[in-house]
Amino acid sequence: MKTWLDVKQSLMTNLSEEDKQEVELEYQKARTQILVNQFIEEIVKHYPTLEIHYSYDFIEDEYDIWHSDFNLQFNNKEFHEFAGKLMLEYFYKNGIYNFSFGYDYYKSERSD
Repeated sequence: MKTWLDVKQSLMTNLSEEDKQEVELEYQKARTQILVNQFIEEIVKHYPTLEIHYSYDFIEDEYDIWHSDFNLQFNNKEFHEFAGKLMLEYFYKNGIYNFSFGYDYYKSERSD
């Protein structure tokens, strides 16, 4: 079975430098989206009633990952430690720094 990296490398063999840069950028975006979804899945496995969503801001190149639980955000140290470990594993160790994560009152009110 081919990996994402195998596919990317096979696509890039006969491309111009400009096209290679575009393929690399699209690869990084797809990889980041997969990691964002895996991050969310891991949190929901541990906190099954938690509602988590994300959006991507193309202008700022930032993923806004938000949840709907005030108490977890402000009163639960275990949640912060758990989410922090996942951020390290899924984002920081993969060179991904363009994200925010936390409780969002306004977005959680609109999603109800």
